[in-house]
Amino acid sequence: MTFARPSGRGPTRTVPVTGEIDLHNAHEIVDSVTGAVNHGARNVVVDLDAVQFMGAAALGALVRSRNLCRPRGASVSVRCSDSRHRHLFAVTGLEAFLEDGAAGTVTSRSG
Repeated sequence: MTFARPSGRGPTRTVPVTGEIDLHNAHEIVDSVTGAVNHGARNVVVDLDAVQFMGAAALGALVRSRNLCRPRGASVSVRCSDSRHRHLFAVTGLEAFLEDGAAGTVTSRSG
């Protein structure tokens, strides 16, 4: 898995992820998301469109990222257009925790 530096200006930053996300590297998602918030982001988009594989550890890292950022007034959303990856959100019950947005984006629910 590789990350590009978070991109974007102002309160929204995008964290592009490529490759495979597994137990050995999923923590890098948490590090990148919280790092973006530490540098002023209030909305972080994790772009999974170039990810070939993601397991349960990736979902756990996304949930952990959201839970760490929420008390700081920041939101985490996931850009995920691959139907295989979106299916993971569905079969794990995370669509109740993460809601579908427009154009293939799954975003965290507030409140």
